[in-house]
This record gives sequence, C-alpha cells and structure tokens, in this order.
Amino acid sequence: MKTLLKFIGLFDQQDKVHGVELSEGLNLITGKSSTGKSALIEIFDYCMGSSEDTIPHGVIKEHAMLFFLWIKINKSEYLLGRDAKGKECYIVSNPEIENVWQLRSMVFDGNDYTRDDYKVQLGLLFGIDATNTAETTTQLQDKRKGGQRPTVRNMMPFILQHQNLVANKQALFYRFDQKEKREETMNQFKVFAGFVDANYYALSVEASKLEEKVDTLRKQLTKAESDLHETYNRLLDDISAYTDITGRELLLDLTEDKFESNPQYYKEQIEKLDYFDIKIDTNNHPQLLKYRALERQENQLMAELRESQIHLEEVISSIDYIETYKEALERTPRPQPVTLNYSVCPFCHQHTPHTLGEANKLKKAIGSLNEELRGIPSIIRPLHEDRLQLQDKIEGLKNNLNDIDRQKNELAEIIEALKQNYSLQKQAYKTIYKISSRIELATNDALKELKGKIEKLSEELVRKKAALGVYDVKGKMILAERAIRQAMEEYRKAIGFEDSLKDYSLVFDLNKFELYFSKGMGDFAEKKYLRSIGSGANWLNAHLCLFLALADFFYDQKKSTVPSLLFLDQPSQVYFPAQKDRDEAFNPEVQSVHEADDDMKAVNTIFSLLYKFCREHNDGIQVIVTDHADDLTIEGLANYKAIVRARWRKEGEGLVDLIHRKADEGDVREES
Repeated sequence: MKTLLKFIGLFDQQDKVHGVELSEGLNLITGKSSTGKSALIEIFDYCMGSSEDTIPHGVIKEHAMLFFLWIKINKSEYLLGRDAKGKECYIVSNPEIENVWQLRSMVFDGNDYTRDDYKVQLGLLFGIDATNTAETTTQLQDKRKGGQRPTVRNMMPFILQHQNLVANKQALFYRFDQKEKREETMNQFKVFAGFVDANYYALSVEASKLEEKVDTLRKQLTKAESDLHETYNRLLDDISAYTDITGRELLLDLTEDKFESNPQYYKEQIEKLDYFDIKIDTNNHPQLLKYRALERQENQLMAELRESQIHLEEVISSIDYIETYKEALERTPRPQPVTLNYSVCPFCHQHTPHTLGEANKLKKAIGSLNEELRGIPSIIRPLHEDRLQLQDKIEGLKNNLNDIDRQKNELAEIIEALKQNYSLQKQAYKTIYKISSRIELATNDALKELKGKIEKLSEELVRKKAALGVYDVKGKMILAERAIRQAMEEYRKAIGFEDSLKDYSLVFDLNKFELYFSKGMGDFAEKKYLRSIGSGANWLNAHLCLFLALADFFYDQKKSTVPSLLFLDQPSQVYFPAQKDRDEAFNPEVQSVHEADDDMKAVNTIFSLLYKFCREHNDGIQVIVTDHADDLTIEGLANYKAIVRARWRKEGEGLVDLIHRKADEGDVREES
C-alpha cells in the first residue's frame, strides 16, 4: 500500500502543535537522550489503534491533549487522531492543511469513533476488505479457532522495530510474545500480501460447507447401502424359509447385483404370484436335509472353533514365556570390561593361558546372551501377528455358528407353528408377505436420490475448489519466501556479518516466521538461530536484512495492504548506548579512538544501506529512524542534513519544546 507519513505529533493543553514533519525516503530524527525520540514510534502505534498506551510518562504525557498523524494513503490524505486519555479516536478525510503547525484540534470535531470502529475504518483505508479469515464453518462459528477479522494491528509487526526489539536475539516481531497475536499475524500474512481477499474466504467457507454436506450424505449413502445389503440377506432367509415351508423354490435368478440395480423386477415377479395357487409339497425332504446339513456344518465349525481356541491359548502362553525369559536375560548381571593377560606361575614363573581361556569362555557366553536378546523381537513379532489372526478367525466362527443356530430355530418355528394348528399354507402366505415387504423397501428412490444429491453437490464443490485454486496461495507463499530470502542475501552483502557466518545463508521460514542461518541442504542442513549466535551487531544486522526484505516484498505486491513504511527506533544502540549520549554534540563514550572509528564506520554502513534502499525504491518506501547517532557519513548522500527531520540536542529541545512552551506560557500570564 503506497503511503507517506507526513507528520507525527500532538496537541498540547493549549492546543499548540508539537511534532515532526516527515518526507519521502529516509528520515532521521536525532538527539540526545530523554528528548522524546522513542515516543514517536509509540505515538504512531497508539494512533494506529493499539489497545495499550505505551507512550512514555513524563513531559509528553503531562502536556499532551491529543496525539495525531497526518498520512497519505495512495492519493488521499487523512488525519488520524486519538485523545491522550484513549477514549476517542478520530479520522478526518482529505483535510485542507496549508501549515500543519497552524492546525487546531477542532479539526477533529464530529469525526470520532470508538476504538473498535476506528480499527475497522483504518482497515478499510488501507484496503483490508475481508471481514473474517474463516476458511471452515468451524472457524466461522468459533473465532478462537482462526476466523478473526484482519486489522491494521496485525500489520504493525511488519513495520515497527522498537528500541527493545531492533537488535533482540530472542524476538523478531512486535507483539509476538502474545501467542494469539502471533498466530493471527501469521495467518493473515496472505491477506496483507494481497494473495487473498474477502471472496477467497467466502469461497473457502462455502467449500467447507459443501464438503460437510457431501460427507454427511456419503455416510447416509453408506448406511443405506448397508441397509440394502442387509435387506438382501434377510430376503434370502425369507426365500429359504418359503422353500422350507412349501418345498418349492422362489426367484431362482435372484443375485445381489441384480437386486440392488433393479429391485422393481423382483417386485413384479412376486406380484405375479397367485396366492391361492401356492402348493405345498407334502414330501418335503429338502427341509429335513437342510436341517441335517446345518447340524453337520455346526459340528464342523464347532470343531474348528475349539481347535483355534486351543491354538490361541498356546500362542499367548508362548508370548508370556518369551517375555518372562527376556526379562530374566535383561536382569542377568554382566561383568565390567577388564584388561586380560596371561597369568604367571609364582613358582616357576611360566606363563599359563588358563585365565585367558576362562575369560574367553565368559566373553563367548556374554556374546551368546546378547545374541539371544537381539533375536527375541524376531521370534515374538510373528507370534503377535498369529494372535491377532486367530482372534479374528474365532470371532468369525462364532458369527457363523450364531447364523446356523438362527436358521435351525427358523425350521423349528415351522414345526412349532404346525403344532399350534397354524397350517403350512398360512405360513407360506406370511412368508410371501415378508418377501414382498422387503422388496418394497428396496424399490423406494432414497438410494437414487442420495446418489443424485452427492453427484450434484460434488460437482459444485469441484467448481468452488477450482475458483479457490485460481488464488494459488500455496504457490504464492513459496515464491514469497524465495523473494524474501533473495532480498535478505542482497542486503547482507552490503551490511556484513561475522566471518564465522560467511558460509551460511540467511533464511526466513514464512510458515513458522523464524529467522535463522542455514548451511547445507534439505533435512541435513545445519541451522543457527539468533539466540545461539553472539554479538549484538549480528542480531541488529539480521533484523535489518529481514525487515528491509519484508518492506521490499510488500512494496512489490500490487494488492498489498501493508503501508510502505518502516519505523526503526535506536538501531545504533548496539554501538552507542543511548544512556551515554547527553551532550549537545554527538560524542559517544568509547574505550579507544580505534573503537570509535570502527563503530562509527558500522553505523555509517547501516545508514548508507537504508539510504540506498530508499533510493532503489525511488523513495516509495519511507524509512523513519529515531536515533541518537548524528554527524553521519552516508555513501551517495552529499548533504547529510537532507535526511535529518529534527535534531534535539540543546537544553529544553525535544518533541515537546520546553523553551518555546515556557515563553508561550509567560505571554499568557502577562496577558491575564
């Protein structure tokens, strides 16, 4: 997002403006300690909707009434304000400003928002159109699972490097100590990079809903098919019962495939039957033969069951024995290694190999013991496999026996019905009715309807996924990581690291948001994270390489919503601690002139890189640095003062100019 921060400052209690005017490209605000330099990044963050007021207490807080920014976003300009107590936020669109120093706070009247509404409006100004980042129905229903609304707050980690962060070896990004904020920022990277928009998330949720519907219907279809299979099996039982009752066969051409594909055919066959013409075969030998066959089959299965059960007990016993034996072997003590040699007879002083021979026997015994331990897994593994197979076989045999028992009971029921004067003719009618009812269940269109719905929804799901595929988020993320890495390597050449890291590449993992040095390829690559690398200079340089690369990446993305802005607070602190800078002229205390020259050279290199970076982007990326470093020599810049937006070194100078404030307050007292 093309942006230009033109002013950052505040209105004091007398409605007077204090702050700094800024320009395109590199901007330096310099001065001694405790002048309000570091407050500028906090004011910016506060005016960008921060939930916390981290503006330092002291002179600024004592005199401030309202903090504000004057910013240009693309071709429009805005005043973004927030009162010092944090109750009201303001947005003024396209203000007519001839002289920012002549502004009065009344310009914000009637343009106030609550902080939540303010964040939403800021997001719209920067082009964030997504109202949530839910990609599934679960995330849409529960924001805690990843469906939060993208806001400008989650863009801040990409553009702000505070004083305690810019050279930190443990942390890279602002607010990443908060797990929730970290995950939100990482998840919303693709939004800020312009890879996805509101339509992407709408399509994702729609696809998720379709997947859930298709999954539900497929489960229903599976159950319906299972029910149909069960209906077919019960139908076979009924036909078998009919044969047992009448001695005659029915639906001879019945198969499962034919039944499932065209149950209507069998319904018509049953409807053709003349119920009054059902004949009973009084010489029904098949019924008796079937009963005897079931008994033979039952005996055979029972014998096989008993044999399998005995085999299973033997396998379990063998497993228990081997486990016990293994434990005993593992408990067997082993002698510690000793140095062996020939023994010497105390009388004749001759060498004897007896001790060495015994030691060799012991060594062989230990070797045999270890060999047995190593061989146990290969013995016991097949036994466990046999145990599982036997358990499955026994379960199947029991099911078959239950089925035989059921069929025998059905034959017995026919005989029992006859005893109760329930004729075979009536039993045949009853069975025909059951057969007809089962076929009727299979002829409804539920199965076809389910298949039709699944096919229709699946086609729609394919279209949704095709529309999502156009975004190619995965491919763009891979290219983004590659572009960031290449840019870091370029900046690394200009800024330099210790010689111990020269063979390592600087890598940023875009999936984990981790920065590390890497040597080697693939899974065998050696990684060094900042926390395991010494030197504040290395930490600072790594931060600079990463954030310049990120700024470069976002700048190149036409649809990016991230402001083309990078805010660095006190990058030179690695070389010149701020607490030592209290003179009117920049004169850092160091141990030697040689050390001062090296440190100054390093700082000049940093600012030369920043200046070159801005120039290479035609000053389209604005870099704002608040630092106590001064009087720099920047490569390619003839007039150093051209980048200095404010210098606060004299007594009373600072963000809130105490010298002019006291004079103004004196005028007010005289008039009163």
